[in-house]
Amino acid sequence: MAGCGPANVETATPTLTVAPYQVSSPSPTSLPATPVRATVPPLAPTSTPFVHEVAKDDTLLQIAAKYGVTLDQLLAANPGIDPHFLTVGQRLNIPGPNGEPSAGLLPTSTPIPLSVSPARCFPTRTSQVECLVTITNTTATSVEGISAQLSLFDPSGSLIDSQMAYAPLGLVPSGGHLTLAGSFATAVSGVGADATLATAVEVGQDSGRYVPVKAVAQNITYASDRRSAGLQGSVTVTSPGNALTWQVTVVATAVDAAGDAVGYATWRSSESDSSATDQIFSLDLYSLGPRIDHIDLLADARVLTLKATRTP
Repeated sequence: MAGCGPANVETATPTLTVAPYQVSSPSPTSLPATPVRATVPPLAPTSTPFVHEVAKDDTLLQIAAKYGVTLDQLLAANPGIDPHFLTVGQRLNIPGPNGEPSAGLLPTSTPIPLSVSPARCFPTRTSQVECLVTITNTTATSVEGISAQLSLFDPSGSLIDSQMAYAPLGLVPSGGHLTLAGSFATAVSGVGADATLATAVEVGQDSGRYVPVKAVAQNITYASDRRSAGLQGSVTVTSPGNALTWQVTVVATAVDAAGDAVGYATWRSSESDSSATDQIFSLDLYSLGPRIDHIDLLADARVLTLKATRTP
C-alpha cells in the first residue's frame, strides 16, 4: 500500500482518532514556515505509575515507548494479555523496580530514520493552536508505533509547551505518509513548532499482526471554498490468511496545493464488523487553513483473533 498518493490505496503487507478541525479564516502566514528551533530534551520515561491504566486508543507499542521498555518486556510483565485487544481501564504492569525502568530497559538506540516534515501550526477560534507534522516512511519495510514530540515556541524561540503526538494508524508501508497532530492551549500569537521523531519500529513481513487491506475512495464532495469535504469509500481485506477477526482503520488526509497536510480524519471499523472482508466508510474532513487540493488515503487491518488450529 502506498500512502498519501492517489485515493486508491493498497497495502502489500499489511491503533488516536483525531477529530477534524474547523477554523474561522485562519492566517497560516502569520506563523513562521520554518519555526525557530531550540534544544528540547526528549521526554524521559516517567518513574510512575508502576501500573499503567489503558486509555482510549492506547496500543502496546505506544505504552512500551512511553515507559522506555521493549514490547517483549511489556508482554513478559503481563502474561496472558492479548496484545491485539486492549480495553479502556485495563491495568498493565510496567517492568522495573517501583515502576521506574532500569538502565538495562532504557532504549539504547534512536528510532529508525524516517523523514519528518516541518511542523505547521494553525490558530483556532477556541484559543488553541493545532499543529501538524507528516512522517514519511523512507525505509524499504513497513513500520509501526510511530510517535513524535511536538514542541511549541513563542516568537523569541522560548519553549511554551511540549507533548507527544501518536500516529492515528498502526502500520505505515514503505513510501507511506502519515500525519500526526497536537493541540496546545495558548494565547500567544506568531508561535512556531518543532517536531522530533520519538518512536518507529520496523515490521517484519511475517509479523502476523496485520492483514492486507485495500481502501478506495468512491465519492468525494468538496465544499465551494474547498475547506471541507465529504468522502465515501470502501475497504476490502484481500487475504486474511489465518486471521479470524480484524479491525480496519482508514486515515484520510486533506492536502493543500503545496502538498502539505492541512487536516485529517480517521474511520475505524466496529467490533461487530471485525470479520467483514468488505466494508463501506464515510468521513468528513476540514482544513485547518489552506484550501484542500486533494485527499489521500492510508489504511491498515490489525489482527484481533486467529483461527483455532487443530492439534494431532
